[in-house]
Amino acid sequence: MEHHTRPTTGPATYLPKAETGRTLPADRTVLLVIDPVNDFLSEGGAAWEMTKGTVEKNNVIPNLKRAIDGARSQGIPVLFGPMAYTEEDYAHHHLQKRSGINRLMFENKMFLAGSWGADFHPEIQPQAQDIVLLPHKSCDVFQTDLAGHLESRGITHLVIAGMTANLCCESTGR
Repeated sequence: MEHHTRPTTGPATYLPKAETGRTLPADRTVLLVIDPVNDFLSEGGAAWEMTKGTVEKNNVIPNLKRAIDGARSQGIPVLFGPMAYTEEDYAHHHLQKRSGINRLMFENKMFLAGSWGADFHPEIQPQAQDIVLLPHKSCDVFQTDLAGHLESRGITHLVIAGMTANLCCESTGR
């Protein structure tokens, strides 16, 4: 019986997997970047006090930039999936009553459409060739125009990066 020990690599919150030599077909792959907005990623953002530790510890901004630059350099389309709520969304659809997260977003005016907080982080900006999806209003980006973009391009591989891995990224992946 083989015995495997886990290597110690310092304070990382995860261990990178060894290169497997796997590649994705560039003509059928897209990178979806979820919620790279100021409210999550910038000091002064409405969610900054909740996300600051994760963003800084895991070098989120440089890693997102690296993923985006890598995709673009390989000809892989980059899609941006922002979250945005309007005052009308909260008033007429009672989104703040859906969950504790929605209530917190409402009380702190997170992702308020047209605000600095709902804008893309200055270092993670869509370029002309990128696609900005319609804003999502829940944890699932598939409730936007994402499916249409994937279908029209014959996409079979979706790489997901972005904020709230345990909510928006995971829900979209499922």
